[in-house]
Amino acid sequence: MITITFDDAINNNNIELYKEIFNGKRRNPNGCDIKATFFVSHKYTNYSAVQETHRKGHEIAVHSITHNDDEQFWSNATVEDWAKEMAGMRIITEKYANLTDNSVVGLRSPYLRVGGNNQFTMMEEQAFLYDSSITAPLSNPPLWPYTMYFRMPHR
Repeated sequence: MITITFDDAINNNNIELYKEIFNGKRRNPNGCDIKATFFVSHKYTNYSAVQETHRKGHEIAVHSITHNDDEQFWSNATVEDWAKEMAGMRIITEKYANLTDNSVVGLRSPYLRVGGNNQFTMMEEQAFLYDSSITAPLSNPPLWPYTMYFRMPHR
């Protein structure tokens, strides 16, 4: 299986590309159509397109409201900052894309910056189930996937 993900806005600039990629001709080994996770940020997002993407069976997750361009912001953000950006984006997405099934449970921080304990505290408090920001260095054997039961073995 291959994991397909996209970051940032879903809008008229990329909808046709997504239709081409997910045209029903590509299938997983089990015969099901391929699907993706879309990590959505607020700026330039067409929420009608988000609703349609979700209706087609793709996962919608959050990527922040502001997509703050200061990479250090994400490493140093407080629990409250993380909640405003990520839980706030979930509220916006659910409201404007009319997602009523409580399926927005994942997040990816901009620039793949991990916020450490502040981020993970917010995730627990706001009932996020997973983070897709953590990248592992190349190694043999690979470190992915891994759990958060122990401290990350890398920075």
